[in-house]
Amino acid sequence: MKLILQTLLFTFSLFSSAQEFTLNDFNPLLEKDGLIIHVGEGIFIETSNNTSHTKYFFKFQNTTNEDLILQFNKELYYDGECYGCDNTEGEQQYRITIKANSVASFEENPYDKSYSVFKKDNNGWIKKQLTDFKLTHVQISKVK
Repeated sequence: MKLILQTLLFTFSLFSSAQEFTLNDFNPLLEKDGLIIHVGEGIFIETSNNTSHTKYFFKFQNTTNEDLILQFNKELYYDGECYGCDNTEGEQQYRITIKANSVASFEENPYDKSYSVFKKDNNGWIKKQLTDFKLTHVQISKVK
């Protein structure tokens, strides 16, 4: 029984992860059709595997009395090279539903790439760094 309990605890510790966020203030990036997209730069630390990444984090604020669907694409420039430009395969296309008069943010979805953009690896393992990003093809519709 003791061996089973130790095995379960060890397995749980392998698959559980602890995250830490350090975040600067959010600023409005875009306001359209009752939706405000806020962006803030911060550090996301994954303590289970000792990674530290600087990212831009998004908050999507619905100021209407109706649920909204947000669809957008990302163009990400790393060392001047664009990822997501001329995208025909949909890799940088995102869709989020935001409840009426509420906010959807990375805190509820820390691994969903809809809510963040990778800027740089603070450990130096990933060499390319974000030089610019754009949210394109922004579409907002009401949930039917």
